[in-house]
Amino acid sequence: AISDGQGEAVFSGTTKTTRFGVMTIDWEIPADAKLGEYSLKIDEGEDFKVGDAKFMVTRYDLPTFSVAAKTTRPFYLINETTAEVKVSASYLFGKPVGRGKVRIIRERGRNDILDSDEKSVEGETDDQGSFTGNLDLTEAADSLKDDDTRMYVDLTFAAYFTDPTTNRTQQKRFDVRVSRQAINVRFIRQAVDPNPDVPYRFYVTAFYPDGTPAQCDIRVEGNYRDTNLVSKLGDTRTNSY
Repeated sequence: AISDGQGEAVFSGTTKTTRFGVMTIDWEIPADAKLGEYSLKIDEGEDFKVGDAKFMVTRYDLPTFSVAAKTTRPFYLINETTAEVKVSASYLFGKPVGRGKVRIIRERGRNDILDSDEKSVEGETDDQGSFTGNLDLTEAADSLKDDDTRMYVDLTFAAYFTDPTTNRTQQKRFDVRVSRQAINVRFIRQAVDPNPDVPYRFYVTAFYPDGTPAQCDIRVEGNYRDTNLVSKLGDTRTNSY
């Protein structure tokens, strides 16, 4: 059942879940529907409530320009605390949006505490619709230094671009990856402890922080039981994958 912001029922229907527990039902939004927040309620029978949700019905405005945002590097290491990002915009017919206003802010997850004093990066584009700003990665770098359980962290930013001629704003979200190491190495072994008299099979993968496979030399060191005595077990090289 769907109701509008005043609690007035606008739609109801009945359907049956599949054997996977999935149900689908469509509501064709009337042309004269009120704009604003709507409530969705799902019941099994008359008395058992399954769940509810809210959604918005808004007017669709065709965008007149598009925004692009890209960092100069695919990833950054923990000793690199500044990321350079280029933001640009162009009208749908190809002409750049000159002298636009840009504001870049950090978007945090629902479990993060957003600092009200967190600074945004702001500026104005040139005649070619381009703006370059610097993002502070110090917080992410410091958190990775103290947490050896994570190889990298992704920071989500949003770039808001305002066209000065129409005062309309479009946004573009993008991620910045901060990595502990220049090459991320994973060691995959058998789940059970091996017999020291039986050959032991394991796998090693090496990737750059942006996901590109890393062809590199690998040396494996270790020892049976005695962790204080480390010896070379073998040298190899990763393939193109």
